[in-house]
Amino acid sequence: MIILVGKSGSGKTSIQEELIKDGKYKRVVTYTTRSMREGEIDGVTYHFISSCEFLKKQSEGFFVETTYYDVASGERWFYGTSSECFNDDNSVLIMNPDGIKAIKGRKDINYTIFYIMCDNKTLKKRLKKRGDNPKEAKRRLKADKKDFKNIEALCDYTIMNGDNCTPKDVVGMIDFFYEQDRRGE
Repeated sequence: MIILVGKSGSGKTSIQEELIKDGKYKRVVTYTTRSMREGEIDGVTYHFISSCEFLKKQSEGFFVETTYYDVASGERWFYGTSSECFNDDNSVLIMNPDGIKAIKGRKDINYTIFYIMCDNKTLKKRLKKRGDNPKEAKRRLKADKKDFKNIEALCDYTIMNGDNCTPKDVVGMIDFFYEQDRRGE
């Protein structure tokens, strides 16, 4: 399993889409309580569920890891990854640092973690370009500064995804390192 972690706007979703485009890898669909954004599809982008449903599943041990964000609007958005998501080595999962910490060291899950790094100027530009609420974008960038402190120590590889990189460029690097890991090199 390939796990991508990176700050808001680092390109994780575009890289995930590029990885699954040719059918070599499959997207892991996680759960969230936030509202769907334009173009997102329930069961494809995320499993969109209510907070009540999420908390019930959490209490039943359905999730391997969960996290939440108190967003600028005053809402609390929950995210979680079910145990069934970890059954396929040819899958791609996006996680945050809390998720990485929750699974790090587990012997029952085969994974390689890639930190997608990006400079702050590029992050701000990308968040603005995709139309994020400015207050929420500011909150996320501030939170990411704290949440991603020392994240590289938890990851197997760090890949820079600046303005001069395309998702295809990054995927080429991920494929190279992931195949090495699978061969035990």
